[in-house]
Amino acid sequence: MTRSHVRIFEHLFVGLVIALSACSRQPQSTDPISATTPSRSEPPAATARVTDVPEPTENRVTPIATPSQRPPGTPVILDVSPAPGEELLTDQPIVITFDQAMDQESMLQALLLCNADGSCGKPPVQRWRNPSVVELKESTGWPVATSLVLELNVSAKSVGGKVLARGQKFNISTIGSLAVAQVIPADGTKDLTADAVVTIVFNRPVVALTSISNQVGLPMPVTFSPVIDGMGEWLNTSIFVFRPSSPLAAGVKYVGTIPAGLKDTTGAVLERNQMFSFAVAAPVVKTIGLVNLGAVDLDQPISVTFSQKMDHASVESAFSLSPAVAGSFQWADETVSDSGDKSSQASGLSSE
Repeated sequence: MTRSHVRIFEHLFVGLVIALSACSRQPQSTDPISATTPSRSEPPAATARVTDVPEPTENRVTPIATPSQRPPGTPVILDVSPAPGEELLTDQPIVITFDQAMDQESMLQALLLCNADGSCGKPPVQRWRNPSVVELKESTGWPVATSLVLELNVSAKSVGGKVLARGQKFNISTIGSLAVAQVIPADGTKDLTADAVVTIVFNRPVVALTSISNQVGLPMPVTFSPVIDGMGEWLNTSIFVFRPSSPLAAGVKYVGTIPAGLKDTTGAVLERNQMFSFAVAAPVVKTIGLVNLGAVDLDQPISVTFSQKMDHASVESAFSLSPAVAGSFQWADETVSDSGDKSSQASGLSSE
């Protein structure tokens, strides 16, 4: 090898070393983003993120899923009126409500209405409010104070041909009659005080609730024979009180009559007259002054105390002394005994 050849190789080797040295000084990073990340002293550059935007479509209609309707099953009774425990008025219909339209012809055969003792009359009249609600009425009105049994058997079917799953029975009570629960004084009382009041108690409300001062137009439920002057008032919806305006006559039999046809607030009727009688006890002499006292002062009065308030004229005409003594009558104020019993009220007469 010549010397010129050696120099050429030397130059090539030096050039290769220089090239390798230059490559080792470059930063070795495989992340292209980190190579462009700014330093901490510089704020980050805002970047925009591009997302795919679907192209708008015109007149696009989204279909709405509709649930398929379930075919009706066996018919069900939703309600029966009147409700359990509620009385059926004489002119009120029985109302049966189903959950679907019913076959009316089948209802004529399937429905039965009987008394509680098992006796059944003719079927009630049916009137349909709509295909699923039927009314039952009695042409002459329901009997009062009666227990009814409404029966619907399995032959009743819907318009779709579905029959009841099982027969059903309902107990219904019609409205009771209006009645007199109590009369004070009791029927046949013979020792009533002259200032007594008459009280009548009914088993049902007869008038609407109102104040005692606003009773114009309310019924007067009783009459008396012989006639008793006085004023009556309703203490509440079912209690009536009659107060005579003057003392009752002693020894007279009074008869009170509560006439049939009186109605309560729901239409229940008093079916027949209710009569009662009473009498005021005859007056008796309780004490007489100067009896068996022997010698008395010439000016000492003679006093008579009765068991009740007396008619002054009749007492004075019946009073006499033998032998006759001239004098005059003076009536003392009415008094009450220590017991407070009104029957002990008395009038005192003194003769001078």
